[in-house]
Amino acid sequence: MTTPPTLTEAVVRAAGAALSRAEIHDDRITVDRNRIETWAASMQTYACDDPAIACRAADTHYSQPNAPAIKVGDLIAAYRKIRGEQAEREKGDAIAALPAPPAPDPQLGGLPIGAADGQPIWHAYEHAYNAIRHACPTCEAQPEESCVNAINGRTRKIPCTARVQAGITAGTDYCETCHRIPEPPSNDEDPYRRPFGR
Repeated sequence: MTTPPTLTEAVVRAAGAALSRAEIHDDRITVDRNRIETWAASMQTYACDDPAIACRAADTHYSQPNAPAIKVGDLIAAYRKIRGEQAEREKGDAIAALPAPPAPDPQLGGLPIGAADGQPIWHAYEHAYNAIRHACPTCEAQPEESCVNAINGRTRKIPCTARVQAGITAGTDYCETCHRIPEPPSNDEDPYRRPFGR
């Protein structure tokens, strides 16, 4: 013979509160010690130990038109639904309390480029329509200098979009195919072909 599980005080209180609330709604329900312990044993399996939620679960059951007498299964189902909705609300509140994401970087055209500050990637400056040869209208970096974050003064890994646009607007001094400035042609070399190893 198995021994019944030891009931916690919280579950017994929740079962008593739910039955008392059901007794208010329904004359067919009577509260006694045996019924409280029986309901508490079932409720403990699902950790239904909050008296306030248990009362709300009983109210929810009896808010239906022509509701039948509440059974412990009805109470547990309503309790779990209320607890799930409450957890979702708390999760939503926790998400709403998080700090807002940083605003898009206007220097990078509002693109969500993370970690743009740091050691300049010079090939990015050369490849982006040879932006390195032009002054930056946004951060006022001079030609042959890296762009600078206007907020914290750190160097940028890649050029500002306005500097790239300045390279595009500068005209025809770049290759339309590979977007690079052509090297001066030698006698045996195609001017638009990138030399090996560079």
